[in-house]
Amino acid sequence: MANENLHKAKEAKNDEFYTQLSDVAEELRHYKEHFKGKVVFCNCDDPSWSAFWRYFHLNFAHLGLKKLIATHYDREQPTYKMEYTRGDDNNIEVGIKTPLEGNGDFRNQECLDLLDECDVVVTNPPFSCYSSDTEVMTNHGWKLIKDVDISKDIIMSLNPENKQIEMVKAVDFISSPVNGKLYHFHNQNMDFCVTGKHRMYAYHKLSNSNGPIPFVNAEDVKKTYLLPLKGFSWTGKKKESSYLPETTQLEQYSRKEITVPKKQMPIKDWLEFFGFWLADGCWRNHINTYGKRDYTIQIKQSKKNESYVLDLIQRIGFTASISRKNDGNNNYCIYSKQLWEYLSQFGRSADKYIPREYLELDIELLKCLFKGYLNGDGSKCADGHYHLSSVSKTLIDNIQELILKIYGMITQVRMTERKHSYDDKFGICYDINVTFERNTEFSKYGVADKVPYNDNVYCLTLERNHIMLVRHNGVIGWCGNCFREYVAQLMKYDKKFVIIGNKNAITYKEFFPLLKDNKAWIGYSTPSEFGTPEGTTKKINGLCRWFTNLDIKKRHEKLILWKNYTPEEFPKYDNYDAINVDKVSNIPCDYCESWMVTEDEFKAFPEGEWEVTRTEEKEGEKRLFIIPAAGTEFRKLLHEHAAGYREKIEKEISKNMQKNIFIDNSKTGDLQDRYHRGVLGVPITFFNCFSPEQFRIVGNEYSLALDKGRGYVHGKRMYSRIFIQKIL
Repeated sequence: MANENLHKAKEAKNDEFYTQLSDVAEELRHYKEHFKGKVVFCNCDDPSWSAFWRYFHLNFAHLGLKKLIATHYDREQPTYKMEYTRGDDNNIEVGIKTPLEGNGDFRNQECLDLLDECDVVVTNPPFSCYSSDTEVMTNHGWKLIKDVDISKDIIMSLNPENKQIEMVKAVDFISSPVNGKLYHFHNQNMDFCVTGKHRMYAYHKLSNSNGPIPFVNAEDVKKTYLLPLKGFSWTGKKKESSYLPETTQLEQYSRKEITVPKKQMPIKDWLEFFGFWLADGCWRNHINTYGKRDYTIQIKQSKKNESYVLDLIQRIGFTASISRKNDGNNNYCIYSKQLWEYLSQFGRSADKYIPREYLELDIELLKCLFKGYLNGDGSKCADGHYHLSSVSKTLIDNIQELILKIYGMITQVRMTERKHSYDDKFGICYDINVTFERNTEFSKYGVADKVPYNDNVYCLTLERNHIMLVRHNGVIGWCGNCFREYVAQLMKYDKKFVIIGNKNAITYKEFFPLLKDNKAWIGYSTPSEFGTPEGTTKKINGLCRWFTNLDIKKRHEKLILWKNYTPEEFPKYDNYDAINVDKVSNIPCDYCESWMVTEDEFKAFPEGEWEVTRTEEKEGEKRLFIIPAAGTEFRKLLHEHAAGYREKIEKEISKNMQKNIFIDNSKTGDLQDRYHRGVLGVPITFFNCFSPEQFRIVGNEYSLALDKGRGYVHGKRMYSRIFIQKIL
């Protein structure tokens, strides 16, 4: 019977990877006292295969449970709940099975009612992700989502409040294996391949398109739901001028090397010229009869546009010679080493691109760039739409981004094969057809195909907005990213929990405050292998952790600190008042919140009321870092960080310093300048051994809004850090 149930689970739910019983047992053996007399709820956990149900059922009497509940989730098959109170613990099929009206989603009301009934939730929550061939738009252009480096790449996102396009940091990278089916939504305006739980950016109907942006699970999207295609806005950087770098060249007659100074040009004129050159220009790599490169920039354009071309070249401070051809076209040649050196970096026909610094400019400047490109390469068709084409995939992607930012609309790139104008050979061209006055604001999702899939799926957690621009099979669109709803729901219902999650959850904007405020913490073990319906195992390479808010012994075990602080080993951050610690085991024992006094100043302090935490020599003077002694009233203020504690302690220090008749009090300075915060930046692995009785969490890079998004030491970007302070 058990094998039959497992077979049914495999048929109906083969896209999941299951937590193994050995991992569940290894972690939960530390929580025995928390389960006695309690109702345990394993939601989204089918009892026919769940290791959680099996563990609690087999150990029901041993743990002293009051009741065990599990709900089965399935989008297509009938779902149910299973309840067990007593009977035969060894037979995991014993229990009361009751059909559910919904699909077992943890957000459904009947599941919320069960959540309200329970005391402790223990499960491996669901996830949502994209297929491995999905791309995402970053500040470095399009990247496969699996190749995104969240320490360097910034993601193009959509603000849900005002539809403003923004570049947003990702705070987490998610990777999980799937062996089953993904939901594939595809038509001429969209192409998404996602897990059933993925949150889609979709409106139910036109009437709510101006309200709050809704998200719908992929498996719940109806064919009439709508994806927005236009109405987006962009705010970029303003700039007045553009410059060509300084260079050297041979003087025309003397042939002596001279310096050509940096050339300043009006930014709008330069961008228009640059766009025009991208469309119809090239740089020649010709060597003349003297064996020297002739540094020629050439533009081929119709004779009827001669006045426009000459005026454009003149506006950026150059002149051109004209070679008039019999085919109705002119060749315009600009002889300038300075211009040649700058433009040659942007490649030849198949490699051309727009630099990222230009794509980040404001709309008015982007319009100048796009105007030049349209004048060079755009053709307006009889029905009013424009046809844009390039043999450079990168350049056409850049043009697609320009249209999105200028006109606020999604366009698609199509690939065709035709004869190239520059070599008369057949090859791939990339086209965009766009109507700037397009009235189509939405596209219906239609019915998703369910496609077989056996690979990792990926997603990102954005710092805000939770909508990002993705591309699949060459089609772009706005789509959701991973949310942290599950834990938020547990906190809302004030439930105790033991759950599995991605190790980077400690950096999530939604989850980090729980760790900081001592409302959740990391468990004991690290599940690294998960079972599949086929009976094999899948390694997760240590990406998962247990998270809980049950008061386990681990969180009361203090770290043994033995190392002493030295400024050489623990340098200060360039952009934050803290020191950097590369290893948790090396946290210095003597670096803490304190006040600096000189050795002479300290002689007037009453004995036994102050402690010296560390000393240093500076400019031939011995300095002491002091705190109130243990057991004193001032130490209690410091320990509790009571309101006004610093002012009260500094007032007492000042009073003691003034007792010393040998000290010139006018030179003691403001005691606020003597205060040292004692903050340390430590690796995120610190949470594995964090005791709230030993340290307090100050914040992380995101909550503290550090300049440049990370801590820097001597100009070098550090890995992600948690900033802590020793409790005294």
